Amino acid sequence: MNNTPRPRGTYADYLNGDTEGKVFIFELIKNNKNNPQVVSAETGRPVPFPLSVPFPMVGRIFWKDPKSGKVTPRKIRFAEGEGSIFVDEQTPDKDNPKTKVFAKFINGKIQIMGEESVQLKFIMSWDINATKSDRDEKKQAKFFLVDSSKAIAKSRIAHKERFAVEKWCDETELDKVLAVAELKLSSEQMVQPAEDIRFNLSLIAARNPSEFLAMLEDPKTERRYIIKKAIKKGFITINDRNNGVFWSDNPSSPLTVAAPGKDIMEDFIAKSFSGDGERYFEAIRQAVEPQSVVVQEAAVKSEYVERNSAVEPPVLKPEIRATGESEEELKVLVTKAREMGLVTVNKTNVWWKYKDHNSQGEDKLIQALRDNPTMLAIMKSEVLG
Repeated sequence: MNNTPRPRGTYADYLNGDTEGKVFIFELIKNNKNNPQVVSAETGRPVPFPLSVPFPMVGRIFWKDPKSGKVTPRKIRFAEGEGSIFVDEQTPDKDNPKTKVFAKFINGKIQIMGEESVQLKFIMSWDINATKSDRDEKKQAKFFLVDSSKAIAKSRIAHKERFAVEKWCDETELDKVLAVAELKLSSEQMVQPAEDIRFNLSLIAARNPSEFLAMLEDPKTERRYIIKKAIKKGFITINDRNNGVFWSDNPSSPLTVAAPGKDIMEDFIAKSFSGDGERYFEAIRQAVEPQSVVVQEAAVKSEYVERNSAVEPPVLKPEIRATGESEEELKVLVTKAREMGLVTVNKTNVWWKYKDHNSQGEDKLIQALRDNPTMLAIMKSEVLG
């Protein structure tokens, strides 16, 4: 007798016809409450089953014709010596009387070898098998295939994701880590040393690695960071009474208003990818970081992937270089704004108006733009796109 252990057969193995040399183990669903001490070595769950539960291997299923697609009821039966589970394809009973066969669950389990193809097909086609994907739900399920493959695969993926997020928190550039940490950690945690911030962020990330990885890849992540920074620096405010986002120096005119019941910040972020919302967000970005980007994104991404292929980097603040506008550049900007109708001038050419701001002459407007980086950022966003 060959006692060599066999690999466990899964439902996917059966569907793919990969059953040779494998053992398929089925377990009862209903427990015997009189004997709760027994624990399954296969699942680790209590299995208080009676010593033996036999089920006569007969039944009726709804069978779908693979050619016509028509569904018809058919009787099924497992009978020794027959090559089909369908009664209408078996030798007539009058010519070959059949002995009733039982599926005997001993201590709650039954094992079917992969080579026993007809018996395995019967059990997999039986509507009292909870594992059958298209079973008749009107019939009470009595047993299921012990299949740990999905749980193992899920556990393996979770392990890789935990490794990926811990590696990201430990090795990614500090400015990117700090940007994400601002969204996840408390203000008290953010004043800790850098290594402690990395460690605390990794603890949060490890609780739900897939959610953390999705956050890193979500373009909204950068925008949440920018908006939180703008609020912290006092450029914008969120007014819960009006459900709106406002410039701090103009609290009477909202940039956007969220519908009742909606999160104000998330509503603004959703609107920031197009139209006025996009222009307002770019103005906020310029106010928070009044610099011009001088980084090659492809090079940064290539360097990151080479060092850490487990996860893509989030879209966060790149390396930057400070710049300033000359008098001539501001004059060109104001001229373009005037041509676009953004800046209006009265008939006497004295008062120059942009938004709600009135200046006595072009030079005063240019000075106002220098004094108010928020207004300058908005004009640049509207003129330059």
